[in-house]
Amino acid sequence: MDKLKEFGQKVREIRKARGLSQSDVEALSFISKKSISRIENGKQGHPSIDYLVELSKVYAYNLVDLFIATIYTSLQVLADIKKDLDVNAHLLSKRKLEEIDRRIGMIENDYELRNKGYELELLKLFIDSIRNKNDSSYDLGEKFRFITRNRINNKNILTNVYTPIELRLLSDICSESESYLGVSRVKILKSCTCQANTPTLLAVSSNSLATAYYERNNYRNALEALEKAIRNKDNAVSLDALVYLNYNKFWNLYKKNDPGYKLCLKNTLILARNYSNIAVYQTIKDKLKKFAYKCNYIKEIEKKVLYFR
Repeated sequence: MDKLKEFGQKVREIRKARGLSQSDVEALSFISKKSISRIENGKQGHPSIDYLVELSKVYAYNLVDLFIATIYTSLQVLADIKKDLDVNAHLLSKRKLEEIDRRIGMIENDYELRNKGYELELLKLFIDSIRNKNDSSYDLGEKFRFITRNRINNKNILTNVYTPIELRLLSDICSESESYLGVSRVKILKSCTCQANTPTLLAVSSNSLATAYYERNNYRNALEALEKAIRNKDNAVSLDALVYLNYNKFWNLYKKNDPGYKLCLKNTLILARNYSNIAVYQTIKDKLKKFAYKCNYIKEIEKKVLYFR
């Protein structure tokens, strides 16, 4: 049976089990009887999340999870989860994180993913670290050390070939700590940037490396790391990633007393305002407000760019 028809049949059975007609559902939701019929007959294509959430409320049944379980293989669900964890993962809402948790729960015991247990454990750790990003007592490094204890140690940490999720977590750990397993974070992050094989990993690891240099007042090396990521044509980063990279570049130019910081900040804000996720733009605005006292130019540009949206 066609998977969309199979899903539609299950939705019809749920509706009937609730003793509801299609007209009843139309009256209880914003969804037309025609659309309900098309979903139940598998003719709606992939129903929108809004539709599924609304019907879930009416039927008191999670149709989003049912749709995913019916339509996608576990490997497809895993690929979609990874896609959600892009450069803006730290901005994911509590609701979105809970949704990802549910999806992992749906697939983690599937035989199809029998060789993915280690990767799923690290994905769950990454999601947990986002959820606890404001908790100063949360020790990501220690939790990562426990899960990776049979793969990563202080002798091989600079020579290991890492998986994408290992690289992401290592970059996050080293963005906060001066060292990991007794090894300098700069050395680890340089290794991470060399292995970064996706735009997201390149942006995250390069930003973390630049931050490590910045905190050592080594602005020249920080700028080199950022420029390498910004200008990389083989692994071009997303527009959102460019905003973060250019924002970091702005601060390094400013601290280096390079007059180019003004143009860099202006370009960063224009890029954020016009092309990026609204949450990214708001994040940059909040950061600049917090540090406006450090840089008079931020005050000058506030009215021109920051509040023009």
